[in-house]
Amino acid sequence: MKKNIIVYIVIGLMCALLTYGIAMRIRAENSSGTTLSESIRENEIKTEILKLKEKYDKLYKTVEKTEKSLEKERENAANNNGELVSLERQIANTNILLGTTEARGSGIKITINEIAIVQTKNTQMKNDLINIINELYNAGAEAISINGQRIVNITGIEFDDNILKINGTKIISPYEIKAIGSQDTLSMLARPGGYLEIMELRGLTSKLSKENNIVIPKYTGTYNFEYLEKGAE
Repeated sequence: MKKNIIVYIVIGLMCALLTYGIAMRIRAENSSGTTLSESIRENEIKTEILKLKEKYDKLYKTVEKTEKSLEKERENAANNNGELVSLERQIANTNILLGTTEARGSGIKITINEIAIVQTKNTQMKNDLINIINELYNAGAEAISINGQRIVNITGIEFDDNILKINGTKIISPYEIKAIGSQDTLSMLARPGGYLEIMELRGLTSKLSKENNIVIPKYTGTYNFEYLEKGAE
């Protein structure tokens, strides 16, 4: 009986020792597993950090490249803006010369009164207006109007049924001619022996005055080109 008890005690101690050994082994393995897991996690984090840093470096280089491109675009825009302003001025000046835009500036105003209107005088008046226009252009006029009608290179001055027409619009005396340009040069029309004096010898009266704020309306007709070919692009 005592022997059996001793056997049971030895077996119990062995079981206890075995259990302790297994527990220690499991604890060691658990401890080792935790350390290994933490080590793996640290490596993963380091890898993620390296990937993020690589992405950041790429993004930073992209931002730098974009900033340089933007700076270059700003410089080009500034240069193009100057060119655009110059181009807009050229277009505006061209439109004024074509008569498609209202013109303002200093120049002269001539008022011509016809005393008696007869067919022969109207025929002569047409020639007179054409000669005055030519003299004004020769004197450097940049814009001309007669009784509110803008004179352009396709303007027609017609004499039909004893009626004078400019751009298809009837005009009657007094004839008010406005011209923008050098006042001193344009005023030469009133010089002794000049065309205005010659007209006065035929019974017409004229008055020329220098004006600082002349407004000449735009041409209201249309340009029709039949033979002009499109320029090379």
